[in-house]
Amino acid sequence: MEDENTSVVQIKEQIKEKLNHNTLVSLYKALIGSILDFNFPCLNSFSESGLQKLQEPMLEQKNK
Repeated sequence: MEDENTSVVQIKEQIKEKLNHNTLVSLYKALIGSILDFNFPCLNSFSESGLQKLQEPMLEQKNK
């Protein structure tokens, strides 16, 4: 199990080296954005505070 954990850490580090921050943010927005678009009818019934909780991680990444 320890070898598997080590390899996961190594893969994670390799990905970090190859992808810059902007690429990762764009990927995140595309994946999360598509989920939000698909679920829009459900999200439309959320309260304002509920929507803010969903949007906070995206806004934090955008401001970095």
